[in-house]
Amino acid sequence: MHYISYMMLIGIEWDEEKNEKNKRDHNGLGFEDAQYVFTDPERRK
Repeated sequence: MHYISYMMLIGIEWDEEKNEKNKRDHNGLGFEDAQYVFTDPERRK
């Protein structure tokens, strides 16, 4: 999958326990969705 390749390229490790906590704490937003901020050309630097 694309997001896994990108995350490996920049050195991010996947932590499923933390991902589940983020989903609970942030209205269902998990790493699967949040990772796109790193590739979004419109994001604020």
